Formats: sequence, structure tokens, C-alpha cells
Amino acid sequence: MRVTGGSWGSIAAARIGRLKIHRMQESQPARSAGAEELAKVLARYGEDPGLAWRQLRDLRDSDPPGFGKAALVHLGGGATGAAETHLSHVLGVGHEYLDVLTDPDQLADGEAVVAASMMARGDPEFYKKLLKMRGTRDHRRIYRILQLIDRDDQAMLLVPWLRELADDKNSRLASKAAMILSRLTKNPLAVARFLHSGDARVRANAVEGLWGGNVEKTRALLHLAARDSNHRVVANALVELCRQGDSIGRKKLEELAGHEDARFRAAIAWAIGEIASPDLLPTLQLLEGDSTLSVRLRAGRTAKRLQGALSEANAQRRSLKTG
Repeated sequence: MRVTGGSWGSIAAARIGRLKIHRMQESQPARSAGAEELAKVLARYGEDPGLAWRQLRDLRDSDPPGFGKAALVHLGGGATGAAETHLSHVLGVGHEYLDVLTDPDQLADGEAVVAASMMARGDPEFYKKLLKMRGTRDHRRIYRILQLIDRDDQAMLLVPWLRELADDKNSRLASKAAMILSRLTKNPLAVARFLHSGDARVRANAVEGLWGGNVEKTRALLHLAARDSNHRVVANALVELCRQGDSIGRKKLEELAGHEDARFRAAIAWAIGEIASPDLLPTLQLLEGDSTLSVRLRAGRTAKRLQGALSEANAQRRSLKTG
């Protein structure tokens, strides 16, 4: 599209306006949050913890939202000393920090997850406060909350909400909730319900959530999932069965390496990487010579990954023998 000469002025003005807003957004958090003041207080924490505690409360009370952002950014950096423990206690007195913690535009995913793990220890009301956000319909914020509690065994309080989300029409939310619910409860009955879902992502994630559980309680369900019509569901079931030494699962995996559907063969190549058993290398080598490029590429990535893992394991064994 050609822009006429008279349009350049308005375009330039709009760009300048956006640049000013961007600069304001960049500079405002540092000013309002007192990030520099927070860093100074934390740096002097060891000299006088009592004074630092009072100073942290003063910073919080002077600007709760700004303090929350600065504190979460610091906690998201991974430091776990006494200063950070006290910081999480001070921050946990209020609830404003959750607006920042659950906003994908405020903190990066990894940063938020690390900060949340500190807040879960520092704020005894952490999960109750998350549960109070149950009414939000902001899908991005809900998914961030799911990221925060993923692999968190203490999040049982959120199980009722997870059950609701597992039935959500949004496939991304439903499948994530199904995985977390399955992982938290390891309940075969709950997962069996998910296997009736018409959404393959929900079925696959629910099965993956069973990994590492009591296979004697989930074996029958895993065998049922291994007969699913979707390659991801089948592969996830076979990973856990083979990890637990299930001979039927192992036979099924080797048979599917010759499946007519390339998606199944690629899924088996991926599964072999998750199982990480040297006994499956001959099957993987067959897949490396597959007639379909996508299968060969997946098998090649798995082979490279396993070679590194096996080399490291062999080095550790040699070190133990010589030690």
C-alpha cells in the first residue's frame, strides 16, 4: 500500500507517541517500585535484619503495587537466602502482588514460577489467594496460574477449580488443567473420565500426569490409553508402562514402530527418548532409517539425546569404579 505525503505527519506523530509511552512504561516501574531502594535494603540485610525488616515494610506500605513488582522480580532471580525469605513474608501480608505474579505481561514465565515457589513458602495464604481468582475469565491470566502450580504438590486446595477448568472449551486451558489434576491426585477414576474427552490434548496430558505414580493402580488405565486413536495419548501411556518394566507395553511400543501412520512412528521415536533405555536403541535405529523425513528427524534428535545421556552415565560408572 502506498502512503501519501499528507499521511507521513500523522504516522510520525503516532510513532513518537508510542515511543513516549514505551519509555514511560520502561522507567515508571523503577521509580514507583523503588527497585534501587529494595536492592540496597536487601544488600544490608545481614548487618541488621530487624532494621531491614522495618525498611521492607516501609517500602511496601509506601507503594504496594510498585513494591510487589520489584520484590517479585528479585525473587524470580532465584536467590533463596534469609533476606529473600523475609521479603516473601513482607510481600505476603497483602494480596496486590498476585496481580503482577499472574500477569504474563509483567513477568516472564520462568521468573514468575520461581517467584511463586518463594511466595508459596512465605505466604501461608498463597493458595487461598489464588483460589479467590477463580472467577476471572482472562485466559492468559488463568494459564499463568496453571503454570505457577504445575508440579506443585501443595496445590490440592485448587483441585475444585482445576476440575472446572478441565472441562473448559479452551483446549489449552483444559489440557493443562487435566495434566495438573492428574499429577496431583494420581486418581485413575478421574483420569478415566478424561479419556472420554473428544479433545486429544486433554487425553494426552491426563495420561502424562500419571507418570511417576503407582503403576499397579494405573496399569489398566495405561493399557486402555495405549489403544487410543491419537498418537500422543498412546505414546504417553507407553512411556510410563515401559519405564515400569511392563512387557506388554514394551511389545506394543516395538510394534508401533512399524505403524502405517508416520505420526505414530515419530511418537514412538520421541517415547524412546523419554524412556531412555539402551535396550530400545535397535528400535530407534530402525526409525532413523524410516521412509518419512519427520520420523527420521525425530529419531535423530532422540538418538543424539540418548547418546549424551548414556555417555554421561558411563562416565559416572567409570568414576565410581576408579574412586
